[in-house]
Amino acid sequence: MSVSPAAPESLALLDLYGAEDRAEFQLALGDILAERFGVAEFAVYLLDRRRHRFLELESAPGAAARLAAGRELPLRVQGADLGLLVLPPAGPAAETTAAIGDFSRHVALALYFQKFIDQQGRLMEESLAHVQALKAMGDLLGELDPELVLNKTLKFFVDLVGAEVGAARLLGGERALYEARWGLPAEMLAELVAAVAAGELEGEGLLRAVRLPRQRFASFSLASVLYLPIELKAPHACQVFLLSGEEIALGQHRGELVASCQAIGGIALQKSLDHLEQIR
Repeated sequence: MSVSPAAPESLALLDLYGAEDRAEFQLALGDILAERFGVAEFAVYLLDRRRHRFLELESAPGAAARLAAGRELPLRVQGADLGLLVLPPAGPAAETTAAIGDFSRHVALALYFQKFIDQQGRLMEESLAHVQALKAMGDLLGELDPELVLNKTLKFFVDLVGAEVGAARLLGGERALYEARWGLPAEMLAELVAAVAAGELEGEGLLRAVRLPRQRFASFSLASVLYLPIELKAPHACQVFLLSGEEIALGQHRGELVASCQAIGGIALQKSLDHLEQIR
């Protein structure tokens, strides 16, 4: 029994569907368009929920701009618009044009499949990071030194949100029992504390922005100045400040993680304070 070899077109489509990343997908798409249809340039746009297009990939830098008046082939998956495949305006013969239309359906399916795989991979990575972060914070529950817990809590949140510098204060009433600073000058921390006491906060939710008098800190390039309170039993409280030269944005997943770690940090700090009180 003989087995017929796969057609070159089928092998090319396998390369398209089997692309593991964006670079491989772009290469496979470019090879098929060039070899089967004689098309040298292309651009692929995706559509968001409001049908605004954004460039996903192009055959070479500047190709999308050169194809501004090109032919647009819809990329649809199960009747839903995924995006557009844009080709040069001067097209091939009518029968080839029909073949390109058929091929665009493969492009849509392959692109949809790759996006799905990428999304699942990111979700798995985020879930693993979530578990590792919770474990790291859980390890603090075994620490009984409040100052050590405060320092580790600060370092954890600096890393978690991608801040550049930060500070934390463990309060007993109006007095600071312990203070931790990660690259933040003492005078700047004093300004942050004063701003929070005066209610100079913006936004809602877990991490709130602090309205800082920027003119007094011209040497710092600050895009995000955030405040994270950690609740403890009265009269104790904890303040965490996180600062970055870039905007700190929390998605839903990371926001939930910050909330979980905030709760664990509060438990760890309260446990250490209770232990200190027992010793006294």
